[in-house]
Amino acid sequence: MACSREITSEIWLGLYLQGKKIGYQHIMVNRHDGGYLLREDDLWRVAMYGSEKRLMSNSIEKTDADLNLKEFEFKLRTQDQAVEARGWVWQDTLFVELSDGNGRRRISYPLGGKPLLTSLIAHAMFLTGKVKTGEFIVFDPSTFSLKEGKVEALGTERIEHRGRSLKCETYMLEVAASRSKIWVHDRKIIREEAPMGIVAVEEPETLAVKGFEELVDLLSFYSIKVDTPLSEDVHYIKLELQNIPTSNLDLEFGPQRVVEQGDTWAIVEYSAQGFADSLPNPNEFLKSTPFVQVDAPEIQEVASKIVQGLDDDSAKAFAILSWVFNELEKRPSVTLPSAVDVLKERYGDCNEHAVLFAALARASGIPTEILVGLVYQNGAYYYHAWNAVYVHGKWFFVDPIFFEFPAKATHLLLKRGGIDRQADIVPVVGRLKIKVLEAK
Repeated sequence: MACSREITSEIWLGLYLQGKKIGYQHIMVNRHDGGYLLREDDLWRVAMYGSEKRLMSNSIEKTDADLNLKEFEFKLRTQDQAVEARGWVWQDTLFVELSDGNGRRRISYPLGGKPLLTSLIAHAMFLTGKVKTGEFIVFDPSTFSLKEGKVEALGTERIEHRGRSLKCETYMLEVAASRSKIWVHDRKIIREEAPMGIVAVEEPETLAVKGFEELVDLLSFYSIKVDTPLSEDVHYIKLELQNIPTSNLDLEFGPQRVVEQGDTWAIVEYSAQGFADSLPNPNEFLKSTPFVQVDAPEIQEVASKIVQGLDDDSAKAFAILSWVFNELEKRPSVTLPSAVDVLKERYGDCNEHAVLFAALARASGIPTEILVGLVYQNGAYYYHAWNAVYVHGKWFFVDPIFFEFPAKATHLLLKRGGIDRQADIVPVVGRLKIKVLEAK
C-alpha cells in the first residue's frame, strides 16, 4: 500500500520521558478509495546499558469511510532485527502474516463480533473528528496481540500548549489495564499522557525530530530502588508491592505466592522450598506458538542433540540451560524475540535467552513457561525475563542468562507468557514501588 498525496490531516508528536526526548511520531490521514489511508512513522532513540538503541516502525492502514480496518502493513527496524507484517479483516477474523529473516508464518485472531481498533485508527478518529466511543478489540502490531479496550469521552479541559491556553476535548483510551489520556484541539492532538510516564506533545516537524542530546537508559530509569539490601544467597523473601493495578498480574506461581492482596497493592513471598501449584495441565505448556516455534526442524534438531542420552527431565532442563547460557552472547538487544531467530543469531538479552530456552525445553518434552518481572541487583530491582519448568511434579524457576538452576529468590514474578502476555505489565512500569518486609 502507498499513501496518496491528498493529506487530510497530519501531525508530528515529540515523545518525552520526564522532560527528555526519547522519540517522535508522524501521523498522516489521507482520503483514499472511499475511505482512508493512514500512516504512522515512529522513531525511538534510547540507551540500554549505556549503548544507544534505535527503533523505527512504520504502519500503513486502509479503512472504510467509518474507520473500520480493512488491511494493514507494519514494519519494525532496530539494530538487532527487521520484522514485517501484513494483515486483513475477513468477516469476523483478523488474519496476520508475519515475516522475518526466517520465513513467514500466519496467525488468525477471532474478533468475537466486537469492533476492531488500533492505536493508529484511534489517532485518526481524533484527527478526522469521527470519534467512536465504547468498547473495542484492540490489535497491537508491536506485540501481535489482541486486548480488550475502550474509548471514553471525558469532557473539555483547558491546558497550556506552546505559550497558548487551549480549550481541548479530552478522551481516555484504555487497553487492558493501560490508560492514555488525550487532549484534542481543533481536530489536532495536542498532548497524550501514555503508560510508563511517556508524554507525547504536538510539535512542528523541525522541533519533533530534534533534542536527543542526552539519551535515557531505560533499564536504569525504570529500576526500583529498595531501602533494605538483599544478599545474593537469600532463600526466603517477603515483599510489599505498592501503587499498581494487581488484577491483571500473575503473582502466584511456583515458588512465589500471594499472602495478601488489594486492588493496588499485594504482599508476596518467595520460598526456595516452593508452594503448591494450581496451574492447569502442564502439557498445555508444551505447545508451539508463533514466537516459541517448538515444531521448527532446527529447534527439534538442536534440542535432540542437547538431551541425547539423558532420561531425567531435571538433567535435561539443566543441560538445555547450560547450552543456552554458553551458546548465546550476552548483548542488550531490541527485538520481538522468536526462538528460531535467536537460535540463528546466537545473541541477546534476557528475553532472547528465555524464548530460546522455552522452545528447546518444550521440544524435549519439558513443560516450560516464560516469565517476566524483576530481579534484584546492587540495591534495586530491574525488569527481567526468565523461565519456569515443570519437573518431577512441581514448577520451579530457572534463569538461563544468569545460569541459575533453580533461580534465586531475588526474582519477582509479575506475568506469565510470551510477548503478547508480557504487555500486561505496562501499567506497572514506572509506578511500582517495592518494600522488603522480610528476607533470610
